Amino acid sequence: MERHGAQGITFKSSTFVIIKNIIYAVAGGLVAAFIANWFLDSRIAAAIGVFLCLLIAYFAMFGDNIRIVVGEDDFTVFRRRKLRHSFKLSEVSIHAKIRSTTGDSDCTLTVTERDGSQTHIDCTMLGGSRFYRLLDALRVTDPEPVEVKTKKG
Repeated sequence: MERHGAQGITFKSSTFVIIKNIIYAVAGGLVAAFIANWFLDSRIAAAIGVFLCLLIAYFAMFGDNIRIVVGEDDFTVFRRRKLRHSFKLSEVSIHAKIRSTTGDSDCTLTVTERDGSQTHIDCTMLGGSRFYRLLDALRVTDPEPVEVKTKKG
């Protein structure tokens, strides 16, 4: 979801991606319980499956949740409602990497500061379309033109 406000444009985790990860959590829990059932008592196997399902679902709904706010010359990254990163756009360079497989996209934003230090931000929970809109808001996809001096020959 994108929201325009006094602080800028806000990008939040995609509900579709969260639901998809919860479905993966349930499937992962079932598979883990099924495999554990071969080696362990059925109650212990079921407990392992439920624990794994709840753990993955927790990360999908809360742990991996991301919110990015893009202002005029800054952007901030929040995870679990806590500020994790804050950058001035005029002082950093941004590189985006999107790796897509069937139905899934891994989206990573790499922010390089003037001193060369890099911060990698996993934006997969935004989903592909929101990640592209984030890149537009960060002016990565359509940067200002740079004048190139040439010699007349």
